Amino acid sequence: MVRRLVFDPLKPTSDVSAARHRVDGFLRSDAAARGVRYVLAIDLLLLASVFVLGGNFWDKIRALFVREATVHLPTAA
Repeated sequence: MVRRLVFDPLKPTSDVSAARHRVDGFLRSDAAARGVRYVLAIDLLLLASVFVLGGNFWDKIRALFVREATVHLPTAA
């Protein structure tokens, strides 16, 4: 009983009208356009974060891959 109540609306219908195909196609293309906008926004945020982090951060990242790199801890004042 509960299974039918939950899963019956999710089953595909046997006959679909042309109007439903048009609406479904419109919604899918809009979702694709939104996806592109989200990806571009995330790329811009990543690019902006690279500039915000600054030089010290990139020196530390580079030091992870340099064998002769040493750690210099600042002394307390």
